[in-house]
Amino acid sequence: MSRDKKDHIALSDEHNSRGIELADRGWLDEAVKEFQKAIELDPDSAHAHDNLATVYSEKKLYREALAEYLTAIRLEPESATAHYNLGVLLTSQRRYAEAAPHCAEARRLSGAAAPSPGCGIPRSGPFLCRSTASTTSRPPSAASSSWIVPAVS
Repeated sequence: MSRDKKDHIALSDEHNSRGIELADRGWLDEAVKEFQKAIELDPDSAHAHDNLATVYSEKKLYREALAEYLTAIRLEPESATAHYNLGVLLTSQRRYAEAAPHCAEARRLSGAAAPSPGCGIPRSGPFLCRSTASTTSRPPSAASSSWIVPAVS
């Protein structure tokens, strides 16, 4: 990897971290700008896309949130957090059948062990989130105090 690319990634991580701080303070418009700058510097940053999606969801910009969550998953298919967040978004829209596979994948990837459908999908009815793997109703990053995931170097 070239030095220039490393510099762009480092700057992207700084903007991502700043966006997290702003979002935690409730300054969502400012957080969006920071996450967008992070993505501009490193379009392959799944964490920045996931964080931007979460802020879009908080702002009730669901179409934009959906697109960003899907981008985060495309960039990092093994991200339990992105699958969980997308599952929660789809569940909030009552799109249970679409949410179920993402909830199941989040549980599988996180290695969670509590039996429940997860992502807020109802425990009964035709949209029960089923999986042969262990399940959880907590987000994969429940140990984290922040609802947004920082980039990992």
